[in-house]
This record gives sequence, structure tokens and C-alpha cells, in this order.
Amino acid sequence: MEIALHLGAHGCASTSFHTYLRANQAGLLRQGLACKLPDVTRSGWMGGLFRHPAQITLADEMRGRRAVGRMRLSFALAQCAGVRQLVISDPDLLGRRRENLSATALYPLASERLIRLRDAFAGHRLRIGLSIRSPEDYWTFCLAREVVQGRAAPGVDLLDRLTTQPRRWRHVIRDLKRALPEAEIVVWPFERFLARPDHQLQLLTGQSWSAWDAVDSWARRSPTPARLAAASGASAPDAAAVTKDRWMPFDAEHRRVLRAEYRRDLAWLKAGAQGFARWCDGAPQPAPAAASVPFKSKRNSGPQGPETRPDRAEVIHAATQNAALFGGRSNDIRHSRIEKGVGRAGTG
Repeated sequence: MEIALHLGAHGCASTSFHTYLRANQAGLLRQGLACKLPDVTRSGWMGGLFRHPAQITLADEMRGRRAVGRMRLSFALAQCAGVRQLVISDPDLLGRRRENLSATALYPLASERLIRLRDAFAGHRLRIGLSIRSPEDYWTFCLAREVVQGRAAPGVDLLDRLTTQPRRWRHVIRDLKRALPEAEIVVWPFERFLARPDHQLQLLTGQSWSAWDAVDSWARRSPTPARLAAASGASAPDAAAVTKDRWMPFDAEHRRVLRAEYRRDLAWLKAGAQGFARWCDGAPQPAPAAASVPFKSKRNSGPQGPETRPDRAEVIHAATQNAALFGGRSNDIRHSRIEKGVGRAGTG
């Protein structure tokens, strides 16, 4: 059975994705896809596996081992029931949002958290899905949630630390591969897929699914300045940073640094991510260029029409390969395997 582990991240349309899966759970199950969402993962099914690694006690470790056994048993039962793929989705498996703010680091214990799940997935094909977004938007989402829950607006010192903290998305992806080396990792940008949960599921599972019910494509938007003001009992935090009904605590210099780092992450992903992950940006692909009309020789025409002249670049490439294969230039040009007219046969 194939298992797809969707890790979020926070603020990257995870709630919309969960809403979409719940609305279509019955239809997906008929097609062989089952889902385990936070209402299941946090209700005891994975008990002991969400604990902060630095706070794990012996009792937590025992609970975690029982949870791994419980997961393996449920995988076997699902497979016997005809389930071909199982989606497990919970961004807290990667780390909690508030822990990131407390540590002023981007999922600093991702590897230590996920390595505890390794035994649960043994014997199954595992694919990990991760959605990422620009850091200034990610941290703004986390900070806005804190303000809504009654905490103070961030000061300049905290914003400076979040801007200069060394961990970026590429470091998180390396941690995922370190913890679960056998897993395939698929990464996509929040900015392109926030309103496309069906496409996210397709990337996560590797196939498309049918019979979708219409639901709100964006279930949990970031708090508006008015909501932040109501929660804090004052004017919107740092009202000067509010533009177009959106709160942005980072100033222009912070944003410049964070966006530059995000561009580095994207460049690393587009270049292959060192083989750790597959990048799916959802950008429309350019139409293939029209094939050029081949040059037709007027010589050697026959019943089949004019003969196509071989492309010179291909001739040179083949000649170079032959030169390497047969030891370079032949001392006797009559026995050289390199075509005449190409140039030097090679180097001795």
C-alpha cells in the first residue's frame, strides 16, 4: 500500500486541504483512497508522537511505540479492506507553529520528530508532500495567529531574529530526507496551489481523482487588521504596516532579505534539490516549438522522395563518441572510424 504523508506546512492551505478531503471522503474511499486527518491523528491514534523531542519522558516513549504498532495494524487492516493509498495529513507532525516562534527558527526539530515515525512506514511506499511559501508571509501568518489568541504584537527584536534565523525551506527538506531516507519528497508552492486542493491531492498521491464536491477553496484565511484590532483591544498592530486589508509587520528591509532567501530556496529546488525532492511549481508549460523543416538534398532522389541530409551536429556528436570508443585518432586515416569531413579525428 502507498502512504502519502502531507506535512503542511502551517499557513499553506492545510485547513482548506482537510476540508476538501472531508467533503469527498466517501467518494475517495470508493476509489481506494483513505484519509487520516488531524481529528484522527490527534485523538490517540498517534498518541505520544507529537511530543516535543526535548520533553519526551519514558512514558511518552512507550506511548509512541504503542502508537507505531497501532499505525502498522491499521495499515494492514486498510490494505485488507481494499485501500490502495492512504493519506495522513497533519502539519503538527513537522513541528508546532508556536515552537517555531519560541525558537525563532523554521521547524528546527523536524528530523527528530519524524524519525520516530520511520518504523511505522516500514514495508510501504512513502511519499511526503510539503507546501512552502515566502518566509515573510509564513511568519506573518504565525504572528497573526498569536495576536488573535491574545498575545502581544511582535516587536522589532523578534522580527529581526525571524529575518536573520539561518533555517530556510531547503534545510527543512534536507531534514525530511535525513529522517525518512526511503521516502519520495514532493514540494509545491503555496502561492500557486492555495485554491487548488484537488491538484495538491494529485501531487501528493501521484494520480487524479474524480467526483468532487464543491467546497470553500480557502477555508482559513489570515486574520484581517480589523480582526487583529478586535483581538488586541486596540488599533491594528503596527497600523503603518497595514496595506489593502492585510497586516504585514516586516518592514521593507526585512522583506527584501526574506524574499532573497526564498529565491535561493526556489533556485535550489528548480535545480533538482540535490536529489532530495521533486519540485512541482504548477506553472503553465510553454508550448513545444514547431519542428523545423529538414533540409532536403536534391541529389539521390528516388521513388521515396528526396533523401534527408543528416544534421551536422549529430554527425559530430557520433564522431566524437566513436573517437572515444576506438581509442582516439587512428594512425592510418583509411581505417579511422570517424566520418570524413568532420575535422580532426581526435587526440592521441
